[in-house]
Amino acid sequence: MPWRPSDIGQREGRIIRQGNENDHIQIYRYVTEGTFDSYSWQILESKQKFISQIMTSKTPVRSCEDFDAKAMDYGEVKAVCANNPEIKEKMKLDQYVSKLRMLKASWMKQQYHLEDLVTKEYPNEIRTLSDMIDGCKKDLELYGKNKPSQVEDDSINTFRITIGDKDYTDKEEAGNAILEICRKNGPGMESKIGEYLGFKIYARYDFSNGVHNGGYKLHLKGVASHYLFDYLGNSGTGNIQRIDNVLKGLDDKIIRLSDKLDNYKQKLTDAQSMLKKPFAQEQELKDKTTRLDELTLKLSQSVTSPELPSEDNVVEEKTKYSAP
Repeated sequence: MPWRPSDIGQREGRIIRQGNENDHIQIYRYVTEGTFDSYSWQILESKQKFISQIMTSKTPVRSCEDFDAKAMDYGEVKAVCANNPEIKEKMKLDQYVSKLRMLKASWMKQQYHLEDLVTKEYPNEIRTLSDMIDGCKKDLELYGKNKPSQVEDDSINTFRITIGDKDYTDKEEAGNAILEICRKNGPGMESKIGEYLGFKIYARYDFSNGVHNGGYKLHLKGVASHYLFDYLGNSGTGNIQRIDNVLKGLDDKIIRLSDKLDNYKQKLTDAQSMLKKPFAQEQELKDKTTRLDELTLKLSQSVTSPELPSEDNVVEEKTKYSAP
């Protein structure tokens, strides 16, 4: 009987590997009833599962030393040869208890993950979103206070923006000035380039699409930060329009953040509920483990020491084979 799973593959040689020129092959494996052949195959199966768990990064529920304990002792060999039903029960329990332990290991891993979510990740996200919502609400008030009032006379220009040290009233000129100051600063750390309606304007070169496919991005800073989704374009007026769209979208941003906050609060509630649930098969695992221990102890105690010859028999044998 092979001892390692790899021995099974090696024993076929070129039957299943490169070099076999036959169209069809047949491989037979035999297990003799009433012997410990099936037990040995079970050991191989357990080893292969353990190896597969390691190779696939799954959590193994056994250590390598457990397989030494799987070797049959004299009592188990005697029980198998005698077709003892208790050894069959023990073999089934070995497999079933292993599955339950694997399920419990997975449950415990999930519990540790849930504990991290409940104590750290979700509360941090909730605090961050709450702060962002509060900041957006204050920035919405700031925008409402500073945005130009609508006037009926189109000849009156209400647009004002500061880029660098210069104030601009023409959107095309202002947008081109933004591009020019960004190019002068070049790639590097984010820097302040101007102010608009009470918000500070910051620019940075974004490398997320590669050095040659990147571009300049802006964000507005009030109490919170508000990022432009698109890179700056070649149109000066279009760049100013992008800035206005971010400020006009503060209402929608608050709604999106509020929905996300509600979602995280619900996730926190669900995780807290799941964290309180015990392992569903805990009692079954205890019962099966207790029965397995009983069978293991009983089979190990079934080995009796061989009967030693009596003193009279020893003397008689010595006399029988003594030299004349």
